[in-house]
Amino acid sequence: MAASVCALDCLALSETAKLPTGAQDLLWGGAKVIALLAFLGSAALLLNYFYKQKRFGVKANISGKIHLADTCSLGNRQFLVVAEFEKERHLLGVSQNGINHLSQLKSANAAENNFDKVLGSAVESGHHDGEVIL
Repeated sequence: MAASVCALDCLALSETAKLPTGAQDLLWGGAKVIALLAFLGSAALLLNYFYKQKRFGVKANISGKIHLADTCSLGNRQFLVVAEFEKERHLLGVSQNGINHLSQLKSANAAENNFDKVLGSAVESGHHDGEVIL
């Protein structure tokens, strides 16, 4: 009961102690600025998420067999693109003037298997003196 009396006294004091009009306007303006910054920050995070996912404005082509595995911007509207079709991977150079086929890449699983084989053969043969084995 003592807590409720104390709460009522605090409410009575807060109602009687009004802020001056200028201070109320300043407090309200500060709240508006904070709300605007929170909105802009959340919008920036959302746009960053969609940009990283590379899905902004692009409809997912679920039935298609060609998809971009990775892209790398080189600047000045030039990109390196890894395109996959079924089990084949190709490195493409994309610019304003056209698209160039640069190389056919091995699949990611084949590259990992080759690394494991090279590492295993190096360990078995005793080549650990720091030289590069290709």
